[in-house]
Amino acid sequence: MTIDEVVREAERQGLQQIQFLYVDNGGITRGKVSSLRKLKSHMAG
Repeated sequence: MTIDEVVREAERQGLQQIQFLYVDNGGITRGKVSSLRKLKSHMAG
């Protein structure tokens, strides 16, 4: 799935915020929240 496809699907589902979860090098789960408006730039890097 491309970044554009992910953004379109989020729009289709009416999402306003997306939460990213990841595990850092110390094994601790961390999270960040992105608005749909900034989702594409966050995913691009």
